Amino acid sequence: MPGSKSLRNATAEEILAAAKEFDQVVIVTREAHRHAHVRALLESLGDLDFIHVETGTPGVEVGSRPRIDTFSGSKVSMIAAAEYLAG
Repeated sequence: MPGSKSLRNATAEEILAAAKEFDQVVIVTREAHRHAHVRALLESLGDLDFIHVETGTPGVEVGSRPRIDTFSGSKVSMIAAAEYLAG
């Protein structure tokens, strides 16, 4: 997406630092419920206001933040999620 920043395999500190530059933060994961380190990362973001996009099989939600389940990491699913978020 134009005007966005992509972080791969980022730490909570890197995400929190990058989040200061933007009004909206979207965190994309794949089957976060199956990976303890990903769940721990999501939980460690504290009060950061973000939307969680889950691209794999959705599991138990981590926290109470908004979540979009795409059920796939395909290009068409990612485009649909991005268009939905863009309004």
